Amino acid sequence: GRHSSGLLGGHNTAGGNFVDTGWGSHKRTLDSDAMKDLDACSLTLVPCVDPVITPKGVVYDKQVIYQYILDRKAEIERELRAWTAQQEAEA
Repeated sequence: GRHSSGLLGGHNTAGGNFVDTGWGSHKRTLDSDAMKDLDACSLTLVPCVDPVITPKGVVYDKQVIYQYILDRKAEIERELRAWTAQQEAEA
């Protein structure tokens, strides 16, 4: 819309130009607050005990992946039981 230039980094922002404040700049985007440790799991952000790396270079802790799969499997089983009960109640 006509007032979106401030949202897109235009000169009409309340705090001034984004270039003046540093937001959106290469330096501000890649400062230490935005970067995780190289050995940190991408899900937990803590150092990996047993790291596995995807072909794209994403690092995960193997135990975290196993736990996620088990938790998701249990969630799917609960949802399936609820759906089956609902289908039986409607029949």
